Amino acid sequence: MNTATTMYALGLDQAVKLILSVGHKRTILLQGHMGCGKSSSLGMISKERPDYAALYFDCTTKDLGDITIPNIAKMDDGSGYVTYLTNEELGAHLDKPVIVMLDEFGKSNPAVKNALLRFMLERKIGSYTLHPDSIVYATTNMGSEGVGDLLLPHQCDRVVPVKIRKPQNMEWIEWGSTMTSTTHYLVLRKTTRKSSTLSRTSKIQTTIHTSSIPSKTEPRLLHHARWKRQATYSRRGI
Repeated sequence: MNTATTMYALGLDQAVKLILSVGHKRTILLQGHMGCGKSSSLGMISKERPDYAALYFDCTTKDLGDITIPNIAKMDDGSGYVTYLTNEELGAHLDKPVIVMLDEFGKSNPAVKNALLRFMLERKIGSYTLHPDSIVYATTNMGSEGVGDLLLPHQCDRVVPVKIRKPQNMEWIEWGSTMTSTTHYLVLRKTTRKSSTLSRTSKIQTTIHTSSIPSKTEPRLLHHARWKRQATYSRRGI
């Protein structure tokens, strides 16, 4: 991203709040670098909307036949007509609000992109219509990364592209502080201590010295090295 784009890019938490606010009317397209958390946004949104059905739709694994398939229906006079059945991952068959994430939309087959345009714009696919409170959004990588993400102008008209920046250091610390069940206690102790220090001083410092850790939590090898050094000084009379 250039300087201007980086300045106005949103953090992941900000993007989630945007989707929660307007996602039932507009389809937000999250554009960001690999590993910045785009796909994990579905869990964040579903946590805020526990009554909604969270649906993950991986566009890279789908073909046109995975969106809708024909279903021949019969009329009373014996003639027939064709209706279309939709993929359950799009949630059109559910009589409740849903959250649909169209992951890796930019890498999908061109036919899949075209088939999903009406779904993204009008919340309709075939003869099915989503619940009016349903949220639909998509994700894609930056085109500059060279991994095949490409959208044509008429496809971009159906969505609202939003740039996602990489997480900042304080965002990583806050995230790590909430992961108490999976984060090592030494890392958690250091990050929470650092976070509280920064909030008091309003200064960002990126280095946490090992000497600030109490001796009872030091790694065994470090503690042994310190004890050996002190024993050497004692023998020399230092």
